[in-house]
Amino acid sequence: MENRSGTVLSNIQALRGLAAMLVIFTHLHIILGGIGLQTFGGGGVDLFFVISGYIMMYTTYGKDVPSTGFICNRVVRIVPIYWMMTLAVFVVAEITPYILQNTEAKPIDLVKSLLFIPFYKTAGHLQPVLFVGWTLNYEMFFYSVFALGLLFKETQYRILFIIGVLAALSLMRIVAPSENVFLQFYSSPLLLEFAFGMLIGVAFGKGLSLSAWYWKYLLIGIFLVGVATLIFLPLETPAGWQQLLTRGVPAALVILAASGLEKRGEAVKAATLVCVGDASYSMYLTHPFVTQTFEKICIRLQARGIASFFLMAGCVAAVLLTAQIIHRVVELPIVNMIRRWWSDRSTRASRQVAFRRPV
Repeated sequence: MENRSGTVLSNIQALRGLAAMLVIFTHLHIILGGIGLQTFGGGGVDLFFVISGYIMMYTTYGKDVPSTGFICNRVVRIVPIYWMMTLAVFVVAEITPYILQNTEAKPIDLVKSLLFIPFYKTAGHLQPVLFVGWTLNYEMFFYSVFALGLLFKETQYRILFIIGVLAALSLMRIVAPSENVFLQFYSSPLLLEFAFGMLIGVAFGKGLSLSAWYWKYLLIGIFLVGVATLIFLPLETPAGWQQLLTRGVPAALVILAASGLEKRGEAVKAATLVCVGDASYSMYLTHPFVTQTFEKICIRLQARGIASFFLMAGCVAAVLLTAQIIHRVVELPIVNMIRRWWSDRSTRASRQVAFRRPV
């Protein structure tokens, strides 16, 4: 991620990698069980949501950003590889349905998944064809609300509108609950995690000063406590308002601390962590293919103890390698190709308008 001056925000980028890694360990039930551990890292998704709110606000704060350009940029960034992975799962479900226990090859489910429309699967899960895509439904919804907010030229009205919409939708679940799947999904208190990130982005967009010597140690303490909470809280934490408090708040504190440390010049120096963060989106979308393969290997081998440990290490390594390959060979080339095409198209359109304009 880059800030408004074009400098990479290393801490936030590294946290993207951490969020993706946490999600991986939530899907290693059998392998971790073989080591005698429970799955952990349930706060990874919450960290992603807060990061999204922070990035969108921090990079647009005080700037006149066209709504259409913003949403087009988000679509280009999110949609192509997500559609590719969703279609891959659909094809697998069509050809070898016994491999995917909770996913059936239903065309209507595929259409809803590609259009970010929430629905219940046959097994009763509120998930798209690619099950981790439920978070992208929230992401794209947030981007849509944010794009509408960009229609306000004054930053304060923009912030009030976006956060107001997110808060109103979250409160609607309490004051006017609905049985409609769409309204149920998009009235989740998790939407407020984007608002948490936005508020942090506003604070640093305004130039929040943390120059006093004690801030370094205070921020480090906040960061460590927040990360430990996100890692070790039980996965059984109920969704909704309790998840917002037990995971959303710690995620916000982690982003606040990481941003504050970067502002003080305490940026992460390990290029590997930033590299993992660069490929975090590819990792998030592709890791189920790898983790489920290793889980099935663990079952087949009836692995326990040290064997499960080596399977876990191999799985993590395979996830990281797959993510880097997909990021560099598929994700980046496709995104760059579309952006170049869009830029060339816009340039040609501008020249045509200038040529036709009467003197």
